[in-house]
Amino acid sequence: MRQFKIPKHPYEEDRAMFTKTELELEPNKVTCLVGCNGTGKTTVLYFIRRALDKLEAVDVACGYPHKGWKVSNELDFTKKEDFYADFSKKTDDAKSGFDWMMGKAAVAYSSTGEGIVYRLGKLLETLGGAVADPDMKGKNLFIFFDDCDAGTSLDLIMDIKDVISLICEDCQKRGINFYFVITANSYEMCKDYDCVDVTTFKHVTFKDYDDYKKFVLKTRKYKDKELEKQGE
Repeated sequence: MRQFKIPKHPYEEDRAMFTKTELELEPNKVTCLVGCNGTGKTTVLYFIRRALDKLEAVDVACGYPHKGWKVSNELDFTKKEDFYADFSKKTDDAKSGFDWMMGKAAVAYSSTGEGIVYRLGKLLETLGGAVADPDMKGKNLFIFFDDCDAGTSLDLIMDIKDVISLICEDCQKRGINFYFVITANSYEMCKDYDCVDVTTFKHVTFKDYDDYKKFVLKTRKYKDKELEKQGE
């Protein structure tokens, strides 16, 4: 179990985006942050990544390539315990010219989800190389997919879920402790995963689509209430 501190008021003091300050992530499962748009799903991912950066975790997807590649900056998996792969970076968050180019390519697609699939095709080899490295055994690997189902079709959602399953299976085979965190807006994307209410950080389950719809509308009421307070 890993715990992360998330500020209740990340942007404005008058608006409490979250009711708690501590988020717990369980290892070796996919955690899906759920809630209506604007409740802070992307914000939570940002603070998890920032906490990992403070611990000097290594970004294996956008940082240095796998050490099997002949490059000057080789990645040494023996020196760190925490690694992460972020497939949701925006163009302005790029760490290199390559990241910037990939970000431009992603936003050129018709939806965020399609952009993520495109980036997966280009960057999954790097992540795959990290997972395959014997020195990664026993390490902690965090993987982030933000807004991975935005504007996507059902068949594309199935493709993304297949990729998620393959990554999880590979990590389990090789003894890597993985924390797969995604954010989603569709019932089809989140229904098979361990869902966490992004407002309360509590685990939630859904019987069917109607149950999920009620939950999303409930989070919208909370968001609107906090926005009204801010405007007073």
